[in-house]
Amino acid sequence: MIYENILYGYDYDSEKNILIGREDIKDYGFFSTFTLLLTSIMVVHGKFGKTPDNIDGTNLLRKLKKNDDKDVYHYFFHIDKTISIDLPKEIPVPYSPNDHHTIYKEENSKFYDPFFRKYFNVNENIISKILHLKNKYSIEENNTIAVIFRDSDKWTDMGGFNYVSAAGYLRMCKDVIENVIEESNQRPKIIIQSENQGVVETFQQAFGAIFLSETSLGNPSDVYPPIPLNDDVRMEWAEYYIASLWLLSKCKYVITYTGNSEFFVYLNRGTTNNLIQEITFTKNYKEFFTKNN
Repeated sequence: MIYENILYGYDYDSEKNILIGREDIKDYGFFSTFTLLLTSIMVVHGKFGKTPDNIDGTNLLRKLKKNDDKDVYHYFFHIDKTISIDLPKEIPVPYSPNDHHTIYKEENSKFYDPFFRKYFNVNENIISKILHLKNKYSIEENNTIAVIFRDSDKWTDMGGFNYVSAAGYLRMCKDVIENVIEESNQRPKIIIQSENQGVVETFQQAFGAIFLSETSLGNPSDVYPPIPLNDDVRMEWAEYYIASLWLLSKCKYVITYTGNSEFFVYLNRGTTNNLIQEITFTKNYKEFFTKNN
């Protein structure tokens, strides 16, 4: 039996035990697509007490690929079938499209972690990119602050209804640097991840920050969606983008916005320890207004 839109964006074939990406989300953002996949997997577990044996990602991320038949899920990730999900059907964590953008909590990690580790193991093409970035930029995670300010997401960088500028991230980064120096007498390296060249240059001037040039879109800042205009490099850019997030997630400190990419940073990090989350997107619009009677 086919359960259409088991949550949103994926159909579930209960006989074959497979999740199938729908045409509806073929043009969705990169990690929006995979957040919906993760949450759909969790819904299958909640409704049927089991998890899918396979994922059909043929319909996903059409704008990234030249070959429409390419299964992008299996190009980037693989399923670890040795991992079993030993959790109750009802899981007390937010995972619907309406509420997963919340303040991340340490106690929730244990519920997300088995699903993430089973279904989002990066393939060798991503692992090689992680090693390339780490070696090229001499990244030592234990002495690095990663700052993620994409400045390209349609809702998340506006906090849904509000906006925290790059200046706020700059000040927070300065605070963390001062604390690290006070505690260890060692100045940390800074990595800036952004799709706004002005933000990158500001962090480079302020802190000598490292920018992973392989993640550059090469587009004007007003181009949307945030994928390279040059379709010859899109898949390689996507590989480097995943690799960069996996690498940044393991840095000693992470300062980041709330969004789908950052959700995967949190998942791959496996902890909220030293994860500094900008939370405007977790708030209701009413929290930004007052009646001046």
